[in-house]
Amino acid sequence: MKSLIVASAIVVLSGVFAPFAMGQSFDLRPPVSAITQPSETSKRAFQDMGVVKEVLVKDGDMVSAGQVLMSLDDDVDQAQIKQLKLEAESTARIEAAQAELDLRKSMYDRINEAQTGYSQREREEARLQFIGAQKQVKVAEEEHQSAQLKYQAAQIRIDKMHLKAPFAGQVQRISVKAGEAVDPRAEQGAVILVKTDPLWVEIKGLTTVDVAKMKLGDDVQVRYEDDGSSAQWRQGKLIFINPVADAGSKTQMIRLELPNPEKRSAGLHMEVKVARTPEAAAAANQ
Repeated sequence: MKSLIVASAIVVLSGVFAPFAMGQSFDLRPPVSAITQPSETSKRAFQDMGVVKEVLVKDGDMVSAGQVLMSLDDDVDQAQIKQLKLEAESTARIEAAQAELDLRKSMYDRINEAQTGYSQREREEARLQFIGAQKQVKVAEEEHQSAQLKYQAAQIRIDKMHLKAPFAGQVQRISVKAGEAVDPRAEQGAVILVKTDPLWVEIKGLTTVDVAKMKLGDDVQVRYEDDGSSAQWRQGKLIFINPVADAGSKTQMIRLELPNPEKRSAGLHMEVKVARTPEAAAAANQ
């Protein structure tokens, strides 16, 4: 019986070591894996304190770039901006100053051109009044420009009271409700928005030897672990190679861009197909 067991063990070990005897090289590392991530994440927050007037989206909603997500109560600001708009659009002060200037210039020209009938003092007063009228036109124009700037600033302030999506994506989390006060310093923000098409796939288990053979723009095949070993391989495009490798593990992180028309969630595990060479296998086992 013992002889039979020994003989069987020899047969098994012979099968295991036969490839090495034939000079073949094996990569004994576990399969390289990675996790998908959103290609963009934005934690949106209001710039000023206020009270939320309305929330226009909910968790999980798909949104387009520029879409309003929520707004602050802006009733007081809307009332103020009407007055600022009136002042910004009115040219009455400029027109009045210009009319005064025309009058003073006419009087100055008449007195200045007259050979007699006016004293030197009257001539000087006419000149000074003409200069003063010129200054009043300048002041009126500057005040009008200032009113326009104040109106523009008020428009910007009101616009920032409407929180908008910076890109097309999906709402991950709403942190506030209508009627609640918001603080721009709050760490959680008001809305977290993610973009999952395309996804990013960060791969950290590749050796520096593997990565040295890659270049930006290369296609790298990946597949979802949850889909099983028969799942189809998908093509991701290499968009980033970490310029600093991990000296201890001799690995180097790369990032792929993966189209996601199915809108699959980020955070899923993926397997990565990497072409192995005898040199890469040998380097990995050192």
